[in-house]
Amino acid sequence: MFGGVVEVPETERGAVVVEPDRARAVATAVSLAHPGDCVLVAGKGHELGQYVRDEIRPFDDRAVLRDAITRSGPTNDAEGFRPGDAKE
Repeated sequence: MFGGVVEVPETERGAVVVEPDRARAVATAVSLAHPGDCVLVAGKGHELGQYVRDEIRPFDDRAVLRDAITRSGPTNDAEGFRPGDAKE
């Protein structure tokens, strides 16, 4: 993905943040989001682990995203949505 991003001229794209740690990347995306933004966590949602070299480390995108949203604090949107209202 990163290769495709860097091919777009800087004047035609938004800021790019490179964070190799997946949990930190999710938390960073949530912390940078503004009301009305959508944070998309793609590519591993159905898997419950990360493959690192020859081992599988437990990792759940849903839990990491839920934690990042909870840590970001309550929302102030018109619907009154709060983290934890989402259903899996």
